[in-house]
Amino acid sequence: MKKKISGLGDLFSDVEEISPPDKKISVTFAEYKRTESVEPEDLFKGFNELRAVTFSAGINQVEHFMKFFERGEVIIGSPQQITADFAEMIALQESAVDYVSENSFLQKMIAEKKFKFYVTCRVHAKIYLMKSNDGRCRVILSSANFSANAWQMRQKENFVVMDEPEAYEYYLNVFEELRKNSSDEIGIDARTLKEDGTNLEDLPATKEAAHSKTAVVVYEQPPDSKEETEYLFAQRKTAEKFREVLKAAGVHPNEEGKILLTADKIIRMKKIMRNAHEENLARKKNKTVVMPELLLDFEKRRVTFNDELWNLEPPAEEIRNDIKNLIDYINRAEIFPGDVIQLKAIYWKVILYMFASPFFARLRYFYKDIVPANSTGKVFPMYMILRGGTHGGKSLIVETTQRLMFNRTLPLIPANRFSTKYFPDYKLGVKGCPMLIDDITNANLKYMKDIVKDDYILINEKILDHGTFIFTSNDAEQVKPEVSKRVVVFTINNRLNADVANRQDASIKKLRDEMHNALYRAYLKKIFPAVEELINEMIRGGRENWLPDIFKISSETLTEIFREHGFEVPCELKIFSWTDFLGEEIKSKQAVGTIENLFEFSPQIFSVNEGKDRLTIDLSRLDQKTQQKVSDILEAELPPSTERIRVGNIVTMKLSEIKKFARLPLSDDKNFLQKIFSLFSRK
Repeated sequence: MKKKISGLGDLFSDVEEISPPDKKISVTFAEYKRTESVEPEDLFKGFNELRAVTFSAGINQVEHFMKFFERGEVIIGSPQQITADFAEMIALQESAVDYVSENSFLQKMIAEKKFKFYVTCRVHAKIYLMKSNDGRCRVILSSANFSANAWQMRQKENFVVMDEPEAYEYYLNVFEELRKNSSDEIGIDARTLKEDGTNLEDLPATKEAAHSKTAVVVYEQPPDSKEETEYLFAQRKTAEKFREVLKAAGVHPNEEGKILLTADKIIRMKKIMRNAHEENLARKKNKTVVMPELLLDFEKRRVTFNDELWNLEPPAEEIRNDIKNLIDYINRAEIFPGDVIQLKAIYWKVILYMFASPFFARLRYFYKDIVPANSTGKVFPMYMILRGGTHGGKSLIVETTQRLMFNRTLPLIPANRFSTKYFPDYKLGVKGCPMLIDDITNANLKYMKDIVKDDYILINEKILDHGTFIFTSNDAEQVKPEVSKRVVVFTINNRLNADVANRQDASIKKLRDEMHNALYRAYLKKIFPAVEELINEMIRGGRENWLPDIFKISSETLTEIFREHGFEVPCELKIFSWTDFLGEEIKSKQAVGTIENLFEFSPQIFSVNEGKDRLTIDLSRLDQKTQQKVSDILEAELPPSTERIRVGNIVTMKLSEIKKFARLPLSDDKNFLQKIFSLFSRK
């Protein structure tokens, strides 16, 4: 019978029968058309049992299809005609073990003895065998691997469907022969191959040889296959690593093209891998001088720092110790002159920003789909500037918070590396950590605009774990709007006398030495689900007038931990929101403070016209240097709503808007100077 086959791409047509070797089997080809009601996966439905042979597989697709069946077996292998050597075979098996050992659904089926997964180097076929409890059966011969690309119409594939029992019995024998003679099973105890090679004998390709007293043929390169072996596949990079190990261990083909693997050579390979791993750790340790790595595993809710897995359930006593030491440290701000309450609030904001910062990369990536391009940094800023005079505690609060996060301070990034030439390396190299760049100058800041706006590569390349960067500066007198809308800027006006500051060094070091990271580990465990829900809301498209406020979540998380462990939340540690970090009031503090200082020392340069709602400042009475400095600050940092205008040395702005940021009303029953003083005096 002749039928045309329609379905996944280019399909067979004008075929009447298939004749497997030594058997004549008349086969009926079913006709399948992909319509709105018939999907490719419909070929697999209605059966209880699946057996599949495939060259490559997508583990998610295997899981998806296995949900249609009660039981199943899959053989996955690399074809020897395109597997260049034994190293690539090991690489392929390592990938397969990784996939299966990390898939909870398939692991459960394996544990219940409902699913078996094999890897081999001796098959390139794609065969799918299905059978139902009532005896119905189906065979699919296809060019399609067991992957989403193949079965979700992402690429053209050919397939033949046979529903005859004779065909099923024939290919079942083929399957069982492959399984019997050339496959190694991945069982419930399958584990990812460790970098140091300590569990190398658990890899299917090496398991038999590791427990045998004789040599085992694990690979035999077919003759005249050089051309085919030039074909590259996904495991090539991993294969290079194993190729070096095999060479160093003396594992190579003999004169007949066979590789014989013995137990002593596996021991030698393990030693080589262990030595290479230790050397790599040593290099990474040196690398972490500037490139530390904090990695968040959302699927398993795990955190690693420089390859060390953290316990996110630290003892309560250790958490309380960190909280006590942190509060003691913040209370040391009381020795500063000036507005201590504001200083403490800034310190708490720095802590909350740094604690939440490892999540910014992932949040920025998912936020990109619901906001215009280049807007992610306005909600999840990668950068912070702490500015103010010397001895204001700017660097100390950052280093102290690093101590609370990592149980150590992280090395500084030198200010001279802050340029468009060097800084991109840090963006890509640092993973999840808030890094300190200390004492940058106005000359350094000229690069800020280009560096802040050039973050597209992080999103385009789906970098979900990049770091954040905190700059301290004794300069930074003005930060332009194109920068301040993507950078958290806090101004610390409090300054200690140098003698007083020096006397504090020893006691601060002693206090910091008593800090560890139990509090931060508890914070991570608690905030994980809240961040995950934030991401899910983004994936759903968000809500109208909605802002994903990570700062509010960070505040709530920290204060909850304080209360859970019996601590009263300090009054300066509030439930802060995004506006407390990037709102207009925060960004305008430097400019408003400049106006306040001007009035305190030169009230005569101010005038008010309430009828026209204007405040005027005559800068001509100031020296030339001060005129330029004040003008630059007001131009860069006053909110747009103040409608600042400068004509020559005269600067005017909207009086009612300035009053909003000054937070002091203008009374009608006061004379002119009293009114101005009321407007700009500090509480």
